[in-house]
Amino acid sequence: MADSLEHLAGEEELNKGKAKPFGIEVNMPYSRDAFVKNSADLFDLEKAYGKLRKDSNDKDALEDLVKVTSKYLVGGRSNASEILMQNPGQALDFANAALSKGYANMANFVSNQREELLNKLSEKQLYSLFFSMPSYKSGDKKRDRITDLREKVKQMQRANEEGKDIGSVVENEVQELVESLPEEQKIFVSRNQQIVIPYLTKYVARSIQKAFSSLFKNKELKLDKKELVNYITENYKIAEDFIDTVPDDEKSDYWNDNLKPQYIEIARELYKSEKKAKKLKDNPEKEARKARAGEIGLAA
Repeated sequence: MADSLEHLAGEEELNKGKAKPFGIEVNMPYSRDAFVKNSADLFDLEKAYGKLRKDSNDKDALEDLVKVTSKYLVGGRSNASEILMQNPGQALDFANAALSKGYANMANFVSNQREELLNKLSEKQLYSLFFSMPSYKSGDKKRDRITDLREKVKQMQRANEEGKDIGSVVENEVQELVESLPEEQKIFVSRNQQIVIPYLTKYVARSIQKAFSSLFKNKELKLDKKELVNYITENYKIAEDFIDTVPDDEKSDYWNDNLKPQYIEIARELYKSEKKAKKLKDNPEKEARKARAGEIGLAA
């Protein structure tokens, strides 16, 4: 069974340059063409691998998997594609090894030029990253308030999706509001809880949502790219500073469990926009036709 790229491709052929290791070159300067190509291979293989693991009889997934991997197995093994097509288990083993290397390379590539890549993302893409990424506490009250607001909004969204009472999510905030009222108003709330508390719950929920919606907005109430990049970068810096303090034999575990998956998501998000930009550059007339078709409701 193949447990490494070199095992199946052949170390000698790799050294001759007749077979290529999988994954983007970690230290290369950014190139849209190279990034899109390597990202396509990585994420297409990821998708096919996931499908084949779920159903080992999925021939379409196996073909997609072999289509990607065969480009890296030409050296000295001209029948590599046939071998993998006839042995789904071996194909999965090879794909797993390729993905492991591909993820590691991509994460390190992003890490090496993180700020440049973040600035290539749109405000909408950056906001999506902000909303989905783990947010670390820094001890800075202003920054930590953003983290708390985001988590509270997520809890409110989950409650709505699951048909649960949002009151349980903002119960502490409602209680704090009641405690801040003058004594006579506290008494009124106490005597009229069934009427007042639902109203206060809605008021608090709207206030939280309004405060969250105002984050990273400029005077024109549009998302501020610089603020988003700064927040996301600072978030990574908090993790990096902590990792610097742990023993050397623990550093890689913390990096792999925390920063690596986040850097993969940066690459995934950037791939979406850069793939479109590359298509537009390579064939502007075709992409313009597709855009017009979409505007009038045609499939393109």
